[in-house]
Amino acid sequence: FFLFSFKTALTSYPVQMTTPTWPQKIGTGIFGVLCFPLFFLDFLFCQIYLGLRKIGVITRKTQGGLAIITTKICWTIAVSCCFWIRRVDTEKTSPGAWDSFIADLDAHDAAVEKGATRQPYFILSNHLGYFDTFIIVVHTPLKVLWRVRCYMGAFLYGIPLFATICKTIGHFPVYFLKNEDGKFSVDQTKMAKVETWVEQHLGSGGILSLFPEGAVNKAPATLQTFRHGTFKKALEKNAKIWHFVLMGHEDVWPVNAPIGAYPAHTGMKLIPMCPQGARVTLAKLRENPDIPSGVSDQQLLADHCRETMQKQYDDLKAFVGELKSGKKTKSA
Repeated sequence: FFLFSFKTALTSYPVQMTTPTWPQKIGTGIFGVLCFPLFFLDFLFCQIYLGLRKIGVITRKTQGGLAIITTKICWTIAVSCCFWIRRVDTEKTSPGAWDSFIADLDAHDAAVEKGATRQPYFILSNHLGYFDTFIIVVHTPLKVLWRVRCYMGAFLYGIPLFATICKTIGHFPVYFLKNEDGKFSVDQTKMAKVETWVEQHLGSGGILSLFPEGAVNKAPATLQTFRHGTFKKALEKNAKIWHFVLMGHEDVWPVNAPIGAYPAHTGMKLIPMCPQGARVTLAKLRENPDIPSGVSDQQLLADHCRETMQKQYDDLKAFVGELKSGKKTKSA
């Protein structure tokens, strides 16, 4: 099977893609051989966690936490072995950002225990391709990742092994009416049940990781319009929003490629966007007399976050470019 995986990664690619170079073929071949046993190991552990919850040894929340930590370990091994993928992590681009996130999270949990209203945390990322999920999982600290869940297209639950892992973690399926680019209409009946799970997750201190563009951006240099539904929920909950900005993943795993791990330079950056809450940021935006009349609260906040993330992406891309050329050695 490993030899078959290696051969498939070397020889199969969509006809509309440029033929991969040999370094790209070798990278995807090695990555493919690594991923199968690690995914299978992850799958086996998830089966154990499902069994333990079924007999009442662990809760659903613990099941999900154990599953996502196991996934982090497996994916960290796979990504770390791909030394040809140069990653500029948050310690270079935004040193201390995760420490600040965790400190704020701990302080908020303590306040909630004393009677304060809980504000959920939303982590928003631009969507470059399939490699985004690997990097988010690998580079999110264990203490945070334990509480993180995300929305994902329900069609992805048809992938063997991967489906069981995601169900065990407790990610939230999105039932699109059509699996087409730019079509975001959902089955309201099915989503009503999913949203009750999301409410339970946020109410118990869970963190929501989101791609507000709603789909992979095929022209990642310019962010797509952010979906307003994300920000409607953020305003309802007065969520604390952070941006986890990603760069270069479209070079690692092109959107039409069956598997990735091409040699490339990538980067990531964590920045607080609405550290006091979405409503506080909105109130400040509403102080601007130049805002056109008729702009809804969610649209105003969505557009502001998109414009801010666009600048953050541009700055990150320039920073990684300078590192690549040897012109920069210090953090951003």
